[in-house]
Amino acid sequence: MKLLSLLLPAVLAGAAGPSFAQDAAPAFRLPEGAASLRFAGWGGPALTVETYRPADIAADAPIVFVMHGVNRNADDYRDAWIGIADACGLAIVAPAFDRENFPRAAGYNLGEPLRQNGGISAFDAIEPIFAAVHNALGSSRDGYALFGHSAGAQFVHRFLMLTPQTRAERAVVANPGWYTWPDRDIAWPYGLADAPRTPLEPGTIAALPITLLLGEADNDPRADHLRQTVEARRQGRSRFTRGIRTAARIDRMAVEAGLDSGWSVSTVPGVGHDNARMAPAAVRHLVPEHIYNTPACRLATNGD
Repeated sequence: MKLLSLLLPAVLAGAAGPSFAQDAAPAFRLPEGAASLRFAGWGGPALTVETYRPADIAADAPIVFVMHGVNRNADDYRDAWIGIADACGLAIVAPAFDRENFPRAAGYNLGEPLRQNGGISAFDAIEPIFAAVHNALGSSRDGYALFGHSAGAQFVHRFLMLTPQTRAERAVVANPGWYTWPDRDIAWPYGLADAPRTPLEPGTIAALPITLLLGEADNDPRADHLRQTVEARRQGRSRFTRGIRTAARIDRMAVEAGLDSGWSVSTVPGVGHDNARMAPAAVRHLVPEHIYNTPACRLATNGD
């Protein structure tokens, strides 16, 4: 692995439109292969960002953020995507949110304000990282895809519900232990009442392009790291059940609002709480069809 120490420029989160790549001058080159980059200047503490860039990557290659779980092992999460990235032509970006600067669930997967860092949130890092990577690649894409597993999946769905004007094109929320339901009558963090920032409107949340990806064997009600509060158990006994109930709740919310839901649910037979085994099944929900349907990409993802 190449180890690089780079200070990247601050880029305004929430900037819209394809012109942003020209507005911020490239500050670094994203190297081929696996690399570990330092990212600073976004208003929060410097982050390590694990990346992977295949050789001869296309200008329109999907940029996929891979969000780590509770162990904060972004390098392992990035590594699980290397074969897929080579076969499908993807740029992989895996930010690492360390325990010192982003303590406990509140600091990472809940995205709550960090008092020691002026109230900034882990959520605020994603758009600036994307802008820097976009410029480094000379990318022609307007947005990015998000994959999160376990605590990373919790990060992804809350980030999207609580962050306006992101450039996220698609997201996969894989095997989270529990959810924030988009219900303003349920107290945070199990619902949106008294959330740390203003959530999107219900119709906007229902339209988010999210796939809940659930391992069918992730059904142990006593699994490690499975939250067992009264509020979490109301969502279901296991991760699998909680995902199914969340999908049903989003569907009802959309119907009651007279809207089409952008959320979908997909299950993976025989897979439990396993980030690496969930990744191949996630690809079809993250990349454009013409990329997924290439022979190499289909082979790398077992044709899923």
